[in-house]
Amino acid sequence: MLRIRFFFSAPVARNDTRKGYADYKELIMKCFCRVLFAGLIYLAYAGQARCEEFAQKLPAHYQDVAAWPTDLPRRLAFADQQDAGEFHLVSGEAELDTTNGGGPLQSPVQVGKIDLHETSDCCSPVWAHRSGIFGELLVLRARGSEVAYGVAIDGAIVPPPTPPIQVGPIAVADHDFAAGFRFGAVFAMDDCTSLSLTYSRFQSSGTDTVTTTAPLVLRSLVLHPGTANAGSDFLDAFANLDIRYDLVDADYRAVINSGDLWAVNYLVGARYAGLKQDFTGVYSGTGTTDTLITNLNFDGGGFRVGLDGERHACNSGFMVYGKTSASFVAGEFRGRYTQSSDVDPIIVDTTWKAGRLVTILDLELGAGWQSECGHWRLTSGYMVSGWFNAIPQNQWIQSVQSNNFVGLSSSVNAITFDGFTTRLDYRW
Repeated sequence: MLRIRFFFSAPVARNDTRKGYADYKELIMKCFCRVLFAGLIYLAYAGQARCEEFAQKLPAHYQDVAAWPTDLPRRLAFADQQDAGEFHLVSGEAELDTTNGGGPLQSPVQVGKIDLHETSDCCSPVWAHRSGIFGELLVLRARGSEVAYGVAIDGAIVPPPTPPIQVGPIAVADHDFAAGFRFGAVFAMDDCTSLSLTYSRFQSSGTDTVTTTAPLVLRSLVLHPGTANAGSDFLDAFANLDIRYDLVDADYRAVINSGDLWAVNYLVGARYAGLKQDFTGVYSGTGTTDTLITNLNFDGGGFRVGLDGERHACNSGFMVYGKTSASFVAGEFRGRYTQSSDVDPIIVDTTWKAGRLVTILDLELGAGWQSECGHWRLTSGYMVSGWFNAIPQNQWIQSVQSNNFVGLSSSVNAITFDGFTTRLDYRW
């Protein structure tokens, strides 16, 4: 019996701080992932049927001829009236059943011409899968992982108000654009399918300092409020923030549909994801120096599905492309919070770990150029990557300060990376 489920959710305003807004956003993301997964299953069957169209079939009147060649190019045809050594790239299948003396006739639509003495790779369509290697430069910025670590207040007040009276800007350690890389290899099984292995790494560091003079003082926003030094105030503060991710992808990629100058592919594969976040804060200027060091790491593995498409110009090597994928990675977060001072080496020292399912959504759009026979390809674009249900560093610190570790992470808020990418391929 066919069962259909309907999901109803009451409209919730964006500024509504109730839990209903979070549930509403989470429902949207879950529905999107389910639709994407069902669509990819359908496209996989459609792609298999499409590739079967490329299989070679011998003419009926040549079935009994042992000398008939079985390795004819799929999209090359020839005729007696052509000059020796001339071949033409055609679209679609050659009409093998129609003969004119020495061989099959050429399809009427021509999209290129090559010489017999050039490499046979030029016979492949521009969108065909090829074996090769590639390297990629990433220039990205991490967002959603900043840490507010201090604020200037108007003197020490006993007992201090909650919250304190701020008289200056909030000191924030945040990231700017930084360089990363991605490289890998591709093995083409045929014109329609290929296997690939890719490694990606991105690392960014951000530093910030703040200084004030009496009667103003600095109040820490990250030290543990239950310690004696948390109520103390400082004149100088320094913060360092690091974030790094490592990705390993093994993918199977195949054509869904294609034309002379365009193609759409789907991919299914496996992904390892590692995320490392570190924060260090140092406070001084009033007789003691307090230091906070926190670490938050994630490691996990799961599966990855996606789509990509490309469109080539008809009279040049220029092209445009787009890629999107969704990864569902199951793993474990591990956190550590350590506070010390120059008079007490261990004031606070606690650890935490828990399992999480992290959803990574990727999108990339860009343009590029490839050489006449497609051996070299250069592309450049803009990419966005969102890690949902990940725990940012500031949330981990706030959980230790409040001694509340329930509900750490959220599928609504995310750590994101966005920026520019440039990739060079060599293919054969």
